[in-house]
Amino acid sequence: SAGETGLLKDGKWIKKIRTDHPRLFLTREMIPSIRATAAAQPELFKKLQADVAALPDDAPYIELTDLFTRSEDGTVVPKMPGTQAFRLLKYGGAKEAALCALMYLITGEKQYIDKTVAYLKLAAMLITVAISFLWGSVYIKIMATLGVDANTAIKWINEPAVLQLANQILSALMFTLPFLVILSGCGHKLHEIVSFSKPKTEFLLPTILISIGFCSFANIAGSVIVSLLSTFGIYVPDPMPDEPKGVFGMLVTFIGATVIPPIVEEFAMRGAVMGSLRKYGDGFAIFASSLLFGLVHGNLMQIPFAFIVGLALGFAVIKTGSIWTGVIIHAINNGAATLMSWATEGMSLQAQNVATILYFIVCMLCAFVGAFLLKGRSSEALSLESADSVFTTKQTAKIFFTSPFIIIYFIFAVIQTTLSLG
Repeated sequence: SAGETGLLKDGKWIKKIRTDHPRLFLTREMIPSIRATAAAQPELFKKLQADVAALPDDAPYIELTDLFTRSEDGTVVPKMPGTQAFRLLKYGGAKEAALCALMYLITGEKQYIDKTVAYLKLAAMLITVAISFLWGSVYIKIMATLGVDANTAIKWINEPAVLQLANQILSALMFTLPFLVILSGCGHKLHEIVSFSKPKTEFLLPTILISIGFCSFANIAGSVIVSLLSTFGIYVPDPMPDEPKGVFGMLVTFIGATVIPPIVEEFAMRGAVMGSLRKYGDGFAIFASSLLFGLVHGNLMQIPFAFIVGLALGFAVIKTGSIWTGVIIHAINNGAATLMSWATEGMSLQAQNVATILYFIVCMLCAFVGAFLLKGRSSEALSLESADSVFTTKQTAKIFFTSPFIIIYFIFAVIQTTLSLG
C-alpha cells in the first residue's frame, strides 16, 4: 500500500522492509501523501483514531501480571521463557508514541503531540530502567567472579563513596568512547585536532583569571534561571548526589571533581568536538561545543552553567593553543566549588550567603584583572580566526544542527532533562 499511495515512489524499497519487524522513516515531503491516504481510506483512519483515543492520556505504567511471576527477592520471571521484558507491560511507550505522532501528522491537532510526548517519556523511563538493570547485572557478575556475593555487592554499590567512584568511571567511558568512535569514523586523527602542547605563557594567566570570573557568573546565572522556572511551577532538583563521608569519601569526592571530569570532559568537548569544528571558524566551534557541553549534563540546573563555562574554556583553549589550559581551569573551578562546599558546611544560611557573595566578588575581580592583562598582551587578544570554509555561518549552523548525530544527541538530552525535573 505504501507504493500505491505514493509514500515510496521507488517500489524496490518495499522489498527491503522486514515484514517481521518493519521500519519506515517518514520525511516532511511524505506528509501530504500520508494525509491523502487517510482521506482516501476513511476506515483505516477511523481505526487509527479509535486506537489512539483508547490510549490513556497519562501513559501509565501497567504490568501484565498474568504473564509473569515475581520471586521473593523481586525478580520477574516470565511464564513463557524468552519473553522480552517490555512485552510484560501493557504500554511500552514507543509503539503508542508512533501512533499518536501519526495522528498528529494527519490532523495537526495539539492533543496528539501532547500524547506523543507522554508516551515518549514512558519509553525513555523504561529504557533508563533497562540500562540500569543491565549495568547492575554486569556489576554483580563481575563481583561474583571476584568472590563477592550479590548481597555484599549491592551493599557496597549503595555506599556513597563507591557509588560516586562507579559514576566517575562510567562517566569517563561515556564521555570518551563515543567521541573516539565518531572521530575515527569521520577520518580525523586525534593529534591533528587536539593540541597537547604546552600552553602559550603570555595568554595562560589572563585566560585563567577571566575564566574564573565566568565560572562564578555562570553559577549565578544558573541559580537565577532555576528560580525563574520555579515561579512557573517547574522545580529543578539538585542533581548532585550525597557526598560520601570520611577520609576515603572526601578523597573520592575531590578526585572526582578535580581530576577525572577536567581531563575527560575537556578531551571530549574542547578537544574532539571543538577541534573538529574549528575549520568552520573559531567562534562557531566555541559556541557549538559549549552548547553540546551544556546539554550533556542533562538537567536544567547545570545546562546554563556548563554552557557559559564552555564559552570561557573554549576561548582559553584556543588562545593558549593547548587543551591543558581547559583542564587547569576546569580543575580550579571544580576544586574551588568542592572546598567552598566543605568550608560552608554547618554554617547558617546567612553566613553561607555572605561567603558566597565574597567568593563572587573575588572571582569577578580576577576576571577584570585577567581582561586587563590580556588586552595589554596584544591588541588582537580578543579576536578569533574566521572560518576556513566555503559555507556561511548560517549554512554551517544548518549543516551541523541537522546532522543525524546532533539530532539524536538533542533528543536524548531533552529526554534526560525532562526526566530530571521534579
